[in-house]
Amino acid sequence: MEDTFQTNTPSNSFSSSSWSSDESASSEPSASESSASELSKSEDRAQKLQEAKAVNSYLKFLNQSSDQKAAGKTEAKSKAKTRWSSPASLQKQLARLEEKMASADMLQRLDMAQKQLELQQRLVEAMKESEDQGEDHGLSEKERLERDFIASAQSYGTRKGISYSAWRQVNVPAAILRRAGIYRGK
Repeated sequence: MEDTFQTNTPSNSFSSSSWSSDESASSEPSASESSASELSKSEDRAQKLQEAKAVNSYLKFLNQSSDQKAAGKTEAKSKAKTRWSSPASLQKQLARLEEKMASADMLQRLDMAQKQLELQQRLVEAMKESEDQGEDHGLSEKERLERDFIASAQSYGTRKGISYSAWRQVNVPAAILRRAGIYRGK
């Protein structure tokens, strides 16, 4: 009987020790698993931040636009239009202005000269911005914000539990929500 007991003891201790080594291996990830997990968490966090930034930027743009409309100031509206213009649009505006300056009286030329300087400054800013954005060349600020919002809104809204009605309450157009894949009843 002692022989049987002795043969069972080593096998029990073996299975016990192998079980504990398996347990420690599964509870402590290897260095490569740990770094891969941290990288995945970091990428996920970066994705969430990028989505939040896109949504926030677009909502701010919508709010600025609605504030300007509510003010009803023609000058504010025209500045808002040109502020979000592409470099090509600004160049066309400058060309038209230069044509008008040729036939204008001196007071009109003075006003047009100031407008020309402002347009040239906006053109420089728009060209720098389009260079910084690379692939966004030719897109207005509004188009870029809409594109980024459309790419991010569905994921962001699903994660945060934001309904179609909530998006509409903060003045996001229904057409933009459709393009983002956000519909009524979802």
